[in-house]
Amino acid sequence: MAVSDTAITGEQQLRALLTPPPDVLSADQMTQLSRTTSLLNHVSEWITLSGQQITRLTQLPRHTTCNAVRSCCSN
Repeated sequence: MAVSDTAITGEQQLRALLTPPPDVLSADQMTQLSRTTSLLNHVSEWITLSGQQITRLTQLPRHTTCNAVRSCCSN
């Protein structure tokens, strides 16, 4: 078995770090990702999806449990 067969590549390490996707990426992880084009595309997609989720959360009514009483949500 060749050394390259058993060695873990940087890309494999990064894939392991991103599965499941973390809530926050460290500066070191972002630096590593910027050097790995195939993973950079994956992370860009993850960031976009996370941003969409945040946008949806901020568009929710302030008090989702008090829909019957609209006066409390007027502020």
